[in-house]
Amino acid sequence: MEAVPTTETYPRLLRRLQGVFIDGIVVPLAAMGTLLALTYAGVESTWVKVICPLAVIFALEPLAVSATGGTIGHHLIGLRVRKERSDERIGIFAAVIRLVVKTLFGLPAFFVAFLTRRRQGLHDLVARSLVVHKSTIGLPAYELLSERTLTEEHATYASVWRRLLVILLYWVLVYLMCNVALAVVLAGPCVKFGRCTKPQGLIALFAMISLLIIFIVLAVKGWRGKLWGCRKQLVSVVDTANT
Repeated sequence: MEAVPTTETYPRLLRRLQGVFIDGIVVPLAAMGTLLALTYAGVESTWVKVICPLAVIFALEPLAVSATGGTIGHHLIGLRVRKERSDERIGIFAAVIRLVVKTLFGLPAFFVAFLTRRRQGLHDLVARSLVVHKSTIGLPAYELLSERTLTEEHATYASVWRRLLVILLYWVLVYLMCNVALAVVLAGPCVKFGRCTKPQGLIALFAMISLLIIFIVLAVKGWRGKLWGCRKQLVSVVDTANT
């Protein structure tokens, strides 16, 4: 097991999103290219046409992360994925879980990096992985983010899994409430057939933006132990110096 560097720094979220943008172009194009190649080759099996593009996605995402330390986007941007407690690459199972969580939660999964000590996204927390620089040589100071310090040392928090579960439950409740509210406000052809007037379209857009903001706020509150169900507990500190 390789030791973790004591002066390790972490990339900005913007840099990580650049890698995601690259993967968001490369991976779908590779999958669609594989499907087109099978079609031109005269392959008629539905199973083959499903499995082969999925195999390409698997190779470019979790397999690449496990075998090489990152996706194409990671390598082009100069980042790598490693284990949380050692400087080794994560295993294939953790890489698959990481991809599943990242796919399910989308961008909000990355915004969790604003809250965590070592800039971990939601998918990093679940997979127990870290995204770090492959090399810091030549990088400006603003690209080298240090580890956040704990501001509330005398508080105990619910487990990571409990906080994540509570946040997810709040997200589901808010999402359902938002859908019910929109169904009432936008009743009629806009809801049933998607034929909305311009004012209705603006209302729907505002609702989507508001929902994303609420999701981010709930993630912040939940991670900091400020939501019912995963509240932090203050620990009384006894001054033993005078005893």
